[in-house]
Amino acid sequence: MSSLVTVLETFQLVDYIIVAAAAIVCYDYILTFPREVELIWMKPWSRTSTLFVVLRYLGLALAILLGFWSGNGVSYMSSLILQWTRLIYIIVADVIMILRVSVMFTQPERIRRILFFLYAIVTVNTIVFSAIWYGPHSGFSVQPVVINAEDGTACRAAYVRSEIPSAYDGIPRGLFDILLLALAIYRFTKHCIETRSMMGRQKVNKYMMLLLEHSVLYFVLNFTNEALEVGTYVPSPVSNSTYGFHPVYDLPPPGA
Repeated sequence: MSSLVTVLETFQLVDYIIVAAAAIVCYDYILTFPREVELIWMKPWSRTSTLFVVLRYLGLALAILLGFWSGNGVSYMSSLILQWTRLIYIIVADVIMILRVSVMFTQPERIRRILFFLYAIVTVNTIVFSAIWYGPHSGFSVQPVVINAEDGTACRAAYVRSEIPSAYDGIPRGLFDILLLALAIYRFTKHCIETRSMMGRQKVNKYMMLLLEHSVLYFVLNFTNEALEVGTYVPSPVSNSTYGFHPVYDLPPPGA
C-alpha cells in the first residue's frame, strides 16, 4: 500500500506540472496571436502555413485537455481522446519537420520523397499499434482503485493484451527522428564548410541556423516524449490517477 501511495504522490506532482505547462502554453498562444494574424492569416496561404496552423491549434487543444483532465478525473473516453489527439499532433509535427529538413538540401523534392516514404511506414506502424491497444475492440478500459479515505481514488489502465509490445512502437519513430536530426546536422555542417571555402571566412545563413535549431529542439522534445511514453509501459500498479475526492468515471467501451 505504501508503494502505491508513493506512486500516487509522484503522479500528483506530474499533474501539477501538466497544469502549469498547459497554462504557459495557453499564455504563449495569447501573446503570439497578433503575430500569427499578421504573418499567416493576412498573407497568402501555403501548405506549410496550413500545417502550422493545424499543429498550433491542435497543440493548444491538447494542452487544454491535459490541463483540464489532469485535475478532474480520468475516464475511458478522456483517455482515448488524449491518446488519439496526441497521435494526430505527432503526425502533423513530423510532416512539418520533413518539409523543413528537406528545404535545407539542394534537391529538396528528392529528399522529401524519400523521407515521406519512410515516414509512411512509421506512421502506418504507429496507427496499427494504436488501433490494437486503444481501438474499439482492444479491450482497453480505465478501472478505479480505491486506496483509502485519506488518499482518495486512483485509476489504472487495464489492457487485455500485454502493454510491453506496444512500447516497441516508439522505436521506429525514435529512429526516424534521429534520421531527421542527422540530416539537418549534416546539411548544416556541409553548408558551413562550403561557405568558408568560398568566402574564406565563416558566415552562416540565418535560415539554415534557424532550421537546425528547430530540428534540434524538435528532436529533444520528441525524444523526451518517446522516452516517457516507453517508460509508462514498465509494469506499475497505477497508470493515471486522481486525488482527494475527485470522481472517477469508468465508462465502458462501446458495445461492452
